[in-house]
Amino acid sequence: MANEYPLHPRQTHAEPYYCTIPLEEYENLKDEINHLRSLNETMRAELERRGVIVVPPSAELDKYEKEWVEAQRKNPAPITTFTRF
Repeated sequence: MANEYPLHPRQTHAEPYYCTIPLEEYENLKDEINHLRSLNETMRAELERRGVIVVPPSAELDKYEKEWVEAQRKNPAPITTFTRF
């Protein structure tokens, strides 16, 4: 598995790094991940029920989002606020 690590220039090998966390913290993180996955599924189902098209993430979408963020950084648009009456 250590052979799967990407190497930096002029690096001949990469040592894997490990850390340990308390079992209770691990279990809490696992529970939180499961809860968040459940919320994501609930929100996706609710959006679809309301007729919203849910686009799955993809590398191509990530590329366009990064380009948009960079364009916004170079030429920030004025902030427009909308008020409900």
